[in-house]
Amino acid sequence: MHRSRYPAGKLLPALPAALPQLMEPVPAPILELTPAELAADRATSAGDLADLAYLHPGPLPAIAANPSAYPELREWIAAAGDRPAPGGPTCSVG
Repeated sequence: MHRSRYPAGKLLPALPAALPQLMEPVPAPILELTPAELAADRATSAGDLADLAYLHPGPLPAIAANPSAYPELREWIAAAGDRPAPGGPTCSVG
């Protein structure tokens, strides 16, 4: 029989009384940015810019101008031109 070196119920140290106050939910952001605002925001990460370019082709020029955009993303945007992103909405006239 395996015996633990920790007595039952003593695996965790006593939690400080302030912990419940630290565990309160974080409020949601007051303002959510539009795709165009995200594209122009210098704080938008390179990965988020790539996702944005794939999902929202409208602000491609702003994404390419964003300093956080990496060179391959800029090349993809230049090559994409007016074509819709793969998997994006398409319009066909019947």
